[in-house]
Amino acid sequence: MKIGIDCRKIFDPIKNTGAGVERYTFNLVKNLLELDEENEYVLFVPNKYPKEAIDILISKKQVKIVKVKKGQIPFFSRHLFFAIKLYKEKLDLTLFPANVIPLGYSKRSYLFIHDLIIYKNPEWFPAGQFFVKKIVVPMSIKRADKILAISQSTKTDMQNLFTVEDKKIEIIYPSVDVYPEISEEQIQKIKGKFYLEKRYLFFVGTLEPRKNLVNTIKAFKKLLEDIPDIDLYIAGHVGWHYEKIVMAAKKARGKTNIKFLGPVTNREKMVLMKNASAFLFLSFEEGFGMPVLEAMKIGVPVVTSGKGGLAELITDERQIADPKNVFDIYKKIKNLLIDQELRKNIIEKQRKWADNFSWRNSAKKLLKIIQGQ
Repeated sequence: MKIGIDCRKIFDPIKNTGAGVERYTFNLVKNLLELDEENEYVLFVPNKYPKEAIDILISKKQVKIVKVKKGQIPFFSRHLFFAIKLYKEKLDLTLFPANVIPLGYSKRSYLFIHDLIIYKNPEWFPAGQFFVKKIVVPMSIKRADKILAISQSTKTDMQNLFTVEDKKIEIIYPSVDVYPEISEEQIQKIKGKFYLEKRYLFFVGTLEPRKNLVNTIKAFKKLLEDIPDIDLYIAGHVGWHYEKIVMAAKKARGKTNIKFLGPVTNREKMVLMKNASAFLFLSFEEGFGMPVLEAMKIGVPVVTSGKGGLAELITDERQIADPKNVFDIYKKIKNLLIDQELRKNIIEKQRKWADNFSWRNSAKKLLKIIQGQ
């Protein structure tokens, strides 16, 4: 069988660019290619995707690479010209890992859906997405032969919002990669760069309203009244309405304890996370929550909202805080910092549960679905 994979949104390990969807695509495709010895693959990658990244992605199997240019008119390049490229390859099946199928493509396809939060809470997202929200995504869901959700939460939303039959949907969970090969010299260099000299709490993700950083900062401000010798490190790219987050930090008493680090590399993220006293991820809702799983795997206690797919990661209610209740967030963080028995118990539970998620197992499940098993 000849299988095409839309990799126009894919993580670049050389430049360290790409968020959750891009990392999901990269790791799932990499593991799928390593497992499948029978099918032929065609990967459609960005025109400027580096050869070094392709070599990492395709380590064991020869596949055809098709470069895709963006084009000056997005509608035509995404939905017509790209569809023509797909048809030229005479594919038996095409995987679309980034929520949409080109409008001009009608052959057999599997569609991955990461989340549908914009349909429930459009105020958390920038305007100007009417066409994708009202036409492209609904038509993609309708035309797909199989839909692959990244969590039970996303599957449930799909059934409620689009009345998709249960038998049409499968769940392919994400996982995360932890990088144990960081040398002691590199660790010390990273620690020096970020002045990791005292206790701190850590967040990594896009700085946008849905991540609930304003309430996180307010809770941290209250925490400083009890534990003044602790910092809050916030890492990640700025997103829509990030100004409100910066303003909340400026208003917080002891604002020098709040540090915005900007984007960080994978190695920097792992060192920052591993040395944190706790990882905070109080999003109003997530399709899954890969940063939470990263913290769980490396043994850092998490305080989270448990909303959406985050509920599928957390096994102890003492880690879950109401994202709209600043006092509850503060209380859950404080408990994790002062109660050593609680910390030990939660870290152990997290590690055991995190072992259930692996890219190899997800790729195995995907391959079985492709093979019709």
